[in-house]
Amino acid sequence: MSKWRDVVLVRLFGATDVVGVENNPALIPWVMDINSVCSVLGSILAMCVCVVAGFHAVMALGLCSYLLATASLARLQHQKAAARPIATC
Repeated sequence: MSKWRDVVLVRLFGATDVVGVENNPALIPWVMDINSVCSVLGSILAMCVCVVAGFHAVMALGLCSYLLATASLARLQHQKAAARPIATC
């Protein structure tokens, strides 16, 4: 995969703010690979949970994982903002 396409894809999905890819472009392929693996494993897990516990359980787990991701992102952005030096006049 070409580097410019990697950069465009990561910028579109906003992963640069979370993992610091803007400081290390070599992380872009790793971020995309981890995303791919998690997508495949997540779909397999969703099918297994659906068979065992039902569709409502899958939807509840999906909602919980999105809420957890949102809370983690908010915390990371808060820590990143707190680490920035304050400009003085």
